[in-house]
Amino acid sequence: MSFIKHRLFARPRVALLLALPLVALAGCNATVNTRWAESQDSAEAWQTTMTHIPIDVHGAIPGESVDQTVNRVTDGTTMAAFDGAHSGQTPLEQAPRIELYVDADKLPQTESYCAVTPTLESVNGKKDAAQVVGALCDGPRLVATEVVHLDSRDLPVAEVSQAVAKFKSRLLDGLASDPRQVPGQYEY
Repeated sequence: MSFIKHRLFARPRVALLLALPLVALAGCNATVNTRWAESQDSAEAWQTTMTHIPIDVHGAIPGESVDQTVNRVTDGTTMAAFDGAHSGQTPLEQAPRIELYVDADKLPQTESYCAVTPTLESVNGKKDAAQVVGALCDGPRLVATEVVHLDSRDLPVAEVSQAVAKFKSRLLDGLASDPRQVPGQYEY
């Protein structure tokens, strides 16, 4: 039984290792950090939620408005829009969600990504290319973060939904890794 279990769980890791060179050729790099994940935060536990998880979008794609960017992100929303559309239900800051910062000049300090009012710090002078930064939140609790550094060719407006799908996939891959075998930060 242990052999079968090993074979079932080894295949996704092999697939991930085979895919890494392709990701490297894609013109961007990403870092997923899962050091805040708890034992219940497995990829399997988040898989269903991740399918239609609300994405609270901050910032905009260069050359577009915030509203245009939100509309291009699958399941994209803002705190006010979500709470207005779901009046009487759990507010967004208490729900599982992704906080997504698109080419932002200010980002939350790490521990405050999922807070109702995050503590922002300037990234001016600290970034040399466009970046997308996201945090997987379980209500106010931070689970994982991902930073994707892009050159201007990597964020074609028509492909934003594909980029968000890859973003979610890398977050799940980070949660799928066995923390006893790999560090809490994963370079893609």
